[in-house]
Amino acid sequence: MKEDHIFRLTGRGADQDPKGVFSINRLTGEVAVSRALDREAIAYYHQLSEGKPTAVQDVGLQFEEAVILHNVCEINDAAVSWPVRLSANVGCEFVCANTVV
Repeated sequence: MKEDHIFRLTGRGADQDPKGVFSINRLTGEVAVSRALDREAIAYYHQLSEGKPTAVQDVGLQFEEAVILHNVCEINDAAVSWPVRLSANVGCEFVCANTVV
């Protein structure tokens, strides 16, 4: 974590509809999800995370950018009744609402 930077998050789910799904800690850059995600409603969120050193006096200095793509994985809420072997997709992380990602 870089506490000598300030961070901001832009894009769908942050400052674009649906707003407030994701937030960023302005001092640490940690991104958090505020509620459960529904893959059937939105399959992915494309966002831009930006950080700038707080000690810099030049107001014209650009933020450093990083693209974030959140792919929403489907969890079967209508589970089958016989034994089934399950596996997650590569790169898929299961996150509960109100957790840091």
